[in-house]
Amino acid sequence: MKGNTPGSLRVLIADDNRDGADSCAILLQQDGHAVCVAYSGEDALALGARFRPQLMLVDLAMPGMDGYSVARQVRDCEWGSAVILVAVSGQGGDDLRRRLRDSGFDHHLVKPVEIDSLRALLKECAYLQG
Repeated sequence: MKGNTPGSLRVLIADDNRDGADSCAILLQQDGHAVCVAYSGEDALALGARFRPQLMLVDLAMPGMDGYSVARQVRDCEWGSAVILVAVSGQGGDDLRRRLRDSGFDHHLVKPVEIDSLRALLKECAYLQG
């Protein structure tokens, strides 16, 4: 985990696809972000309480605790009110957008995530974080 540099964020990736999560983490670390990875919703909540992420990338279709449940529980935590929550899924549509908003997500990226789109979102979020 690299330390925070100007324009970097503390990012928590929650995804049961280990290869995808680890690959994304490596790319974000190379860009200077501090990154932690959780492979389940339960682990994401426990790690989030310690790591205090500024942004979370959350897979919606994790077994057990899905991404919607993770988002709702993050928002209920004192550390989670200011976290930027980004849903990651293989689907889109109006119904999904409504469910994401109701669960507390701020953004949505469709799999496979385009690295340039992710970098643009992180840059925007880092700017907003000040």
